[in-house]
Order: sequence, then C-alpha cells, then structure tokens
Amino acid sequence: MKDHRQTEKQGVASQKAESGSMRLGFVCLARKAFDHAMARSMAEEARRRLLGLAGNLVVPQDWMIESLKQAAAAVEGFQTGHVDAVLVLCGTFASAELVLHIIEQLGVPLMIWTVPEPDRGDYLHLNSLVGGNAITSALYKLGHPYRFYYHSVDDERFYEALGRYLRVLGLARAIRAARIGVLGGRPAGFQDIVFDELFLRRKIGFQLHMIELVDVIARSNRVSEEAAGDLARKWKSEYSVAGPTSEELVTMGRLYKALKDLSEENQLDVLAVRCLPEVWEQLGITPCAALSVMTDEGLPASCEADVLGAATMYIHRWLSGGEAPFISDLISIDAARNRGRLWHCGLAPACMAADRSTEELKDLCGLMDIRVVTAGTA
Repeated sequence: MKDHRQTEKQGVASQKAESGSMRLGFVCLARKAFDHAMARSMAEEARRRLLGLAGNLVVPQDWMIESLKQAAAAVEGFQTGHVDAVLVLCGTFASAELVLHIIEQLGVPLMIWTVPEPDRGDYLHLNSLVGGNAITSALYKLGHPYRFYYHSVDDERFYEALGRYLRVLGLARAIRAARIGVLGGRPAGFQDIVFDELFLRRKIGFQLHMIELVDVIARSNRVSEEAAGDLARKWKSEYSVAGPTSEELVTMGRLYKALKDLSEENQLDVLAVRCLPEVWEQLGITPCAALSVMTDEGLPASCEADVLGAATMYIHRWLSGGEAPFISDLISIDAARNRGRLWHCGLAPACMAADRSTEELKDLCGLMDIRVVTAGTA
C-alpha cells in the first residue's frame, strides 16, 4: 500500500491512494438511547482499519448518524467526495429511513455491516443485528440491492471479504473504460473465439479498437535498428535465450516496439493479436515472446486474436492485484506425477518461472510441462 495523505475539504475527510481506486463512503448509525460511547469507540476502530484498506475513504464531518438531518448532510459529503460505494456500520439499532435516504439519493452499491452484541450480562448495549435486519428488510422490499456483513470490528475476515468485494466493484467500474486492442481478425476455423462486440460493450463494458495486422507489420518494419537492438541485448541479459538467432531477436524487438507504441497511442489496456500465419510469413517469427514480455510488464496480450481471452486476462490481472495472467491450451493432466502439459505456451509471462534467469525466450510456441499445485502440496 502506498503512503497516504489525509486532507480536509468541504467537510469531507478523504484518504487518497493511487489513481483509479474505489472511493468508499463510510458512516456509523448510532442512537444515544443505546451505548453510544461503545458504538463510537467501535466505529473509530473500524474507521482506522478501513483507512488502510480502502484506496479512498470518504467520511462526512458528522459521521455518527442518528437523525435524518445528519443523513442528508452525509449525502452531501458523499456527493462532494464522488463516492463509488457506501458502507454503513450499524453501531446500534437504527431505523431504515436513514439508510434509505442515503442510498436513494446516491444510487451506488451499498454494504450493511452489523456487529455481534457484547456479552456482558447486564443490559442491551448495541442491538446492531436487529437494526441491520430491519434495514435490509426495507431495502429488499423496495428493490435496493445491498451486501450484508455480520462481523466484529476486529475480525480480519470482514476486511478480507470487503477488500475482495471492493476489487470487484472497482473492476466493474474500470471495465467501462477499458480498451481492448484487436490486431487482426480471428484465424479461419476458430469459431470457438467468435464474440458479439456490441453485446460485450453493452453488457460488460469493454471497448474494442481495431488495428489492421498489415499496419502492425508496417510499423514493425519502421522501428530503428538501434531501438530493436537495445531490446534484444536487454532480453539476452535477462533471459536464457534458446532458439532465436540474434537477427530474429532484433526482429522480435521491432515487433514488440510496434505493439507497445500502438498500445500507448490508442490507450489500450489489453491486446488480442492474430499471431499466425501472417506474422511468420512476413517477419519470419511468431510474436509469442513479445506478447510474453508485454504481459510480464503489465500489458496483458492474448494470441490468436482471442478477444474474450484478452478480456479474461484483464479481469484476472485486476482481481489478483496486478499479477500477470496466463492464457494457454491444456493438453493433459498427469495426476500421478502431479503435472500438466500445455500447448501454445510461448506467451507465458516470465514471472511464472521459479528462476527468471532460466526462463527461456523462444521463437516458436511449443509444449511446456508444469507442476500442478493442488491442495496439500508444496
């Protein structure tokens, strides 16, 4: 997690992190008829922990809410903070109208968090779960979606679950602006990767940018010998180069540079590249190694112009917190040896290797043996 800086602006405390992270609004419902001091102490601890979890935590100035007036002020704070979702902690029992007012004004994903009643054997301190049940009942009957949690504020399982859900919400938002570069059409006979572009954009959100393969090859041929040579020398120092000649590695550098430049110029987030047969016929190489390096560097790239595969790679990278995704064909599983065999594995990112220096940079796709990690194995 990067260092954060807390700022106060227009009554909203914001915890800022890297650009593009989710902005989570947070309030606590607490009635003075219950143990308000306990609820505040609990809410302060929750707020402290959330600051380390959410990329941008937006907390209204008056965030311990009991009245409709306070709820309205919270809405203004959330609108100023441009929240993407709201987390409501039921510090004590509270009526549903407060939450209904917030969510009906904002229309963003909502999470209701209730906590166990402290077992002190004296009197009813919080009654959080009863309040949460009343609130979610009203939400359900009015057709408002929500996510429900029942955890103490020191339960790490809650923060893990919330973190996963926020990544999903962040992904759903990011996809609406994500651009897939499609470089060449699908190969003949590959009906399994046929897709509906308008459905993909309407239902999921990915935008497609089409680039003719002839333009990629032409761009590759214009890359300077110096730039391509620098890349070839860099790769030789980082990988165990097996197969390609020095000339082929320079050609791979040209193709890599062309793909990277096109991606930057067209603001592409992931690529689907037609890899055969034209690239081989006109450049004398396959693009496997270039795609491997780009995926390793943070620009996922699929082969065979597989758009849905590229979309899945983008989703995997986002949900895994930035880990390089991998796409391939699974040939067989040898359960007795706990191994598998893959095909079309040339674009496997180097970060998958146990020892990066032994990762082979190859000129052709081929076969790869892997150890299948299963439950109970090291």
